Amino acid sequence: MKGIGKFIIIILLFGVYYQVNTQPKNNQNDTILKKQLKLDVKQNPLTKPLIDTLNAEQQYFELVTDSTEESEIPEYIYNLDSIPAHYLYLSWDTTDIHPYTFNYKTSFDSTLIQLDQTPNYQSFKMPVNGIITSSFGWRFRKPHFGTDIDLQTGDPVYAAFDGVVRISVPNRSYGKVVIIRHANELETYYAHLSKLNVTSGQKVKAGTLIGLGGNTGYSTGSHLHFEMRYLGIALDPEDFIDFKTGQLKVQSFKLTKDLIDKKYNLYKLGKKYKSRVYIKKGKKSNTKSHKVNKGKSSQSRSKKNKIPTKSTRKK
Repeated sequence: MKGIGKFIIIILLFGVYYQVNTQPKNNQNDTILKKQLKLDVKQNPLTKPLIDTLNAEQQYFELVTDSTEESEIPEYIYNLDSIPAHYLYLSWDTTDIHPYTFNYKTSFDSTLIQLDQTPNYQSFKMPVNGIITSSFGWRFRKPHFGTDIDLQTGDPVYAAFDGVVRISVPNRSYGKVVIIRHANELETYYAHLSKLNVTSGQKVKAGTLIGLGGNTGYSTGSHLHFEMRYLGIALDPEDFIDFKTGQLKVQSFKLTKDLIDKKYNLYKLGKKYKSRVYIKKGKKSNTKSHKVNKGKSSQSRSKKNKIPTKSTRKK
């Protein structure tokens, strides 16, 4: 009996040893990586969002079933080297939509941005096909930093370029918004979505479904608010994308300080065009602005500039 008992104990110990040493190595590697990242956070705070990414991936795998196809499982970043253009931004903020304090006037004279280095612009995909309802520029005395594209609530919205999702959250003004960092050193914004289909830290390809169009946030109708930014500087998407054909206009472009001052720095331009209600690309506003000197009455100014007032308007 003693011999049989020893044999059973040996069998049980062997079974435990087998289970421990045949566990999937991915979970073991993730645990080691998390411990390493937690140590890195003390030296480099930029590492913290990567831990959140690992936790998000773990939650995702707990929700999927065994029938999930391998192609449907998203891929996530695991280290700072995997973040596109990290050498330029030196930050990876997964909560703040506008974290950058880049001063272009003192940081660079010009830079060449390669939008797409593949033949026939193969790494670009239109976020959504639709007519433009509002362009980049000043409107209603406020800057509009992107291009609005008409759509119906529930229409699919796609990533414009390959990249990694930095932001995928509900926001007060942008509504449900996705922000993607790309290897071409740009970030693209997709706002007012009705549904978010991606999470922070997830790798995406051009054409990946990232969400569904909607009317969330500060919005007066279903549309996609699309932005292209370089280090936080908003650029006019219509300068680079032909929204009628759905193709890129150029593969690369040179961004200079002078170009930013004359076209993209809307706050500076707003001081010049502060009386204009709406400026749309290709069309000039009918609103006129006049320099007003102190001491002049409104009636004398209106008479000089031939602008009718209540006292001069014909009844």
